[in-house]
Amino acid sequence: MDELDRELLFEYLYTQNRKNSIRARLNELEKIYHNYSFISSPFAYQEDGMTPVRHPPFDLIVNDFVDMEQLAKRCLQIEDYKHHEFMKYWDTLNRDEQTYLKQIVNQCDNLKDNSALEIQTLNEIHQIEEATGHRFHLAYDLAIDQNANIDDVKSTMDQVLGMLTNGQGI
Repeated sequence: MDELDRELLFEYLYTQNRKNSIRARLNELEKIYHNYSFISSPFAYQEDGMTPVRHPPFDLIVNDFVDMEQLAKRCLQIEDYKHHEFMKYWDTLNRDEQTYLKQIVNQCDNLKDNSALEIQTLNEIHQIEEATGHRFHLAYDLAIDQNANIDDVKSTMDQVLGMLTNGQGI
């Protein structure tokens, strides 16, 4: 499993981390909003005494806050959906398979090769990504199942190379 696939698997195994991060940012944003002073004075100047302090209109601040809050809540909905769908798949795996996938994410050494499980898991993740795109009207790539048979991949590559070289060999 390459590094990008490992990162993708990590995201699905530890979605709670991302959800906590989104919630923390939302809470921070709420604190900033509630601590913001909407009262301004025509006599307020910056430290230099020359530059007047001009606050943006409060309606812009409120609109920006509401937009950011809606975006954060939408991100949480998306993460909840992905987590729910992945847990359906996760529950079908036995304990050894779950442990193997966790070890891949943690980059443990001396793992027994289980390419079929890796490919099956990545295919499931790609299906979830496509379903998420449909459900939430996001841009998505079509999920194409990876082939577990190395001989099929090798013969396909030989055919492609043959077409590129017009059968002359490399």
